[in-house]
Amino acid sequence: MADIIVLYQKAVAAFEAGQPDEANVLANQVLALAPDHLEALMISGTASVQVGEPEFGLSQLRKAVDLAPEHAETHYNLAKGYIALEIWDQAERALIAAIAANREFLSAQFDLAILLEKQGRPREAELRYRSEAHTSELQSRRNLVCRPLL
Repeated sequence: MADIIVLYQKAVAAFEAGQPDEANVLANQVLALAPDHLEALMISGTASVQVGEPEFGLSQLRKAVDLAPEHAETHYNLAKGYIALEIWDQAERALIAAIAANREFLSAQFDLAILLEKQGRPREAELRYRSEAHTSELQSRRNLVCRPLL
C-alpha cells in the first residue's frame, strides 16, 4: 500500500511539473498494483493524450468515467482529452455529463460555451455563458454568506 501512495505522489508531482512522460510511467506503475486507482487512471489518460498516445489515453479516461460516473472531474478530464484531439461531439457530451454531475462546475460550463461558440452555435454558447455567470454569482454570494466574520 505504501508503494502505491509513494508512486502516486510521484506521478502527481511529475504531472504538475509538466513532465507527462514521467507522470505516465509512474501512474501506470500505480495501475499495475491497483488497476482501479481512479486518480492514476486520470493522470495516465491525460498524460497519454499529451505525449501522443491518444487511443490509450482516451481508454484510460473512459475507464475512470466507468469507475466513477458520479464524479464531474472524470467526465471533465475525458472531455479535455476529446478537445485535445478535436473530437468535438464527444467532448460536448462529456462536458454536459460533467455539468450534470456538478451544476456548479464552472470550468466545464465555460469550456462548453467556448466549444459551442467554436462550432458556430452562438445562441447556445450565450446561454451557457449566462448559466456560468449566474452560477458564478451564486457561488460568490454563498462564499460571502459563509465567510466567517472577524
